Amino acid sequence: MRQGGVLSPLLFNIYVDSFLQRLQSSGVGCRIGSCYIGCVMYADDLTLFSSSLCELQRMIDICLSVPLFARHTPLYAQKVQ
Repeated sequence: MRQGGVLSPLLFNIYVDSFLQRLQSSGVGCRIGSCYIGCVMYADDLTLFSSSLCELQRMIDICLSVPLFARHTPLYAQKVQ
């Protein structure tokens, strides 16, 4: 699939949605009431929220188990606060 192709955003959303569902069903990350907010995405940027370092590491492991993220996505530790 060519970048900028008509189907590119649709296919990206389908792929990312299954990944986000996997994070949500893992039971890690933050929730407000019944709303899951453990992962927030804007375009191709991903932010993970957790209440502990152990949970955050599990979320990172889930991200790295997804082939696209493992091969093409650098993790920027300097952006972590």
